[in-house]
Amino acid sequence: MESNQKFFPVLNHEHRLTGTLHRHRQHRVAGSGRSAQGLRAGDPAALADAQFFYDEDLKQGIESMRAGLASVTYQQKLGSYADKSARVAELAGAMAAQVGVDVAQARRRGELSKADLQSRMVGEFPELQGIMGRYYASAIGEPGEIADAIDHAYLPRFGGDAIAPSALAQVLAVAERLDTLAGGFAAGLKPVATRIRSRCAANALGLARTIVEGGLEIDLPAAIALAIDAVKVSMACSERRRDGHRSPPFELWASSTIRNVEPIYDFMLDRLRGYYADRV
Repeated sequence: MESNQKFFPVLNHEHRLTGTLHRHRQHRVAGSGRSAQGLRAGDPAALADAQFFYDEDLKQGIESMRAGLASVTYQQKLGSYADKSARVAELAGAMAAQVGVDVAQARRRGELSKADLQSRMVGEFPELQGIMGRYYASAIGEPGEIADAIDHAYLPRFGGDAIAPSALAQVLAVAERLDTLAGGFAAGLKPVATRIRSRCAANALGLARTIVEGGLEIDLPAAIALAIDAVKVSMACSERRRDGHRSPPFELWASSTIRNVEPIYDFMLDRLRGYYADRV
């Protein structure tokens, strides 16, 4: 309603919908009453569609969605979204031990992190990624902290947005962004083109902000090295599958002989320089 039709609902003191809608206009327009009626008439159909998608997703279940990620390509060289989820889960578990977060919870959230990409709701409303994952995880009885972290790990979503509120979600936010950066560099998608550089910069800044503002004691160079090792394993597995060999989505960690930590580390430091300059 707010993004597409430019109006918003009103909540009562219990934070429940009242059925009243408001729309901001800079100037009065003739026939505004008919316009409001039209908005209300169109709303039930959209909500009915959303209810249908949600009910169908609950029938499928988040574990089934997670299994379906193996057939969805994340990036040609880096494998599927199942590969990415596995890398994030292992990386989150490794960092969780450093900051005193439950390792099993961190890994579990990482495993569920991308499952809602297979949901009908997110297919129709991509901006709900993470948010719907939280609801579907709650529906199967996952602890509230894990369910909330699925959504909060996407924070900050934009410049000036708050970081993830819990230590678990912060670890997962770092793991997610670290895997994205390491994968991009390893696959040769270095931040040269303006669009790619903008996305990489946003990832790097969100990662750095989460560590700094969250007060996380993480050995960042070591974490970058782990992330690079993980994507190298995924790339090898992906290449084997393309050659016709049967291979699981993600195999055991392997020590890489070449760890290009410095380019990623330096790229993050450059973002931090701008971050601290803005705070002076």
